[in-house]
Amino acid sequence: ELYAKKGENAGARHAFETLSRLVPAHAPAYSYLGELCRLAGDRSAALGFYRRAVSLDPYEITACEGIMHVSG
Repeated sequence: ELYAKKGENAGARHAFETLSRLVPAHAPAYSYLGELCRLAGDRSAALGFYRRAVSLDPYEITACEGIMHVSG
């Protein structure tokens, strides 16, 4: 998250991809990957990551909001 706040999206993406591989059930990692994709303009990839996050935790608010944002 710190990478993303500093605008270092490549570093943030790498960190969250690593986290998602190490802890595949960690829904927030997929939410943040979705956010990074959305900010980069890749709505399709963002939606996939958001959906993965919600499948792991239906109360993952970042992912729920992200789905609404890229779908609407």
